[in-house]
Amino acid sequence: MIIPDGVFIQLVAVPLPYWPVRSVWSNTFSDERFHGNARDLVDRAGGFATVVLIVMVAIGAPIVEELVCRGFLQRSLATRFH
Repeated sequence: MIIPDGVFIQLVAVPLPYWPVRSVWSNTFSDERFHGNARDLVDRAGGFATVVLIVMVAIGAPIVEELVCRGFLQRSLATRFH
């Protein structure tokens, strides 16, 4: 069941929070703008900054996600629904 959950999260749960802000500020939160900002960030990084960027994306982001998901959401849901 992990693959269907991952597909659902990627296709529904991730875009869902962006829907209200994209409807109000469509140019600011467009896919082209996100991709452009990501490209600019990678292009500006050089040497040590590239290593830091890779570490943050490959290690830092998953750790923060686990802390938020397991540390905050799961505990609050566990206390509500036992």
